[in-house]
Amino acid sequence: TTDTETTICVGEGTDDLIEVEFVDESVLSGESSTWVITDQDTGDILGAPASGPFNLESAPTGVCDIWYLRYTGDIGLADATNVSDLSGCFDLSNPISVTRNAVNGGMIQIAGTTDTETTICVGEGTADLIEVEFVDENVLSGESSTWVITDQATGDILGAPASGPFNLESAPTGVCDIWYLRYDGDIGLADATNVSDLSGCFDLSNPISVTRNAVNGGMIQIAGTTDT
Repeated sequence: TTDTETTICVGEGTDDLIEVEFVDESVLSGESSTWVITDQDTGDILGAPASGPFNLESAPTGVCDIWYLRYTGDIGLADATNVSDLSGCFDLSNPISVTRNAVNGGMIQIAGTTDTETTICVGEGTADLIEVEFVDENVLSGESSTWVITDQATGDILGAPASGPFNLESAPTGVCDIWYLRYDGDIGLADATNVSDLSGCFDLSNPISVTRNAVNGGMIQIAGTTDT
């Protein structure tokens, strides 16, 4: 491309490898070289990798710049914490600016416990409300959020409630998973029927697995009539 800016999603577990190329490699000069990644706001040096492609998946939200550095002699790179600390004979390329949008769905558990599995009885007319809590709410990130309930065997989306507690009394027998979803932008949730349909910048928490044992005593009448 001819682009010098890009936006990536970090924290969702998928590497967005950034490959950089020279516009004209023949102009390069200087006895030593490296790449430098800096925080755009402060100029702090976040890393000095020897080569690309560059993987920023583990970085937090923010904007960083990727530079190519050519230099001769000692410019203080070993001890530098900010590009302003560099001195001597060196030249930095233009930057590649990377905006990092972070998403983190966190970890969840059944409220008041450390459990992530439970068994309930459905069909008997008594609501078994499942209350879920975050292990650490401080780690959550992403501009939008919802809960997603899926069939464990297929990944089919059974519901996307905005909040809990979750009442599965009307569901049939089976096993479902309750997830917390954090995302940026449009991930296709409105039209998705299965979690595999989601795409883009999103992160799901660990699941709360709910086994639903169904009971139904049916309806009876006196034989040959509708009398009770």
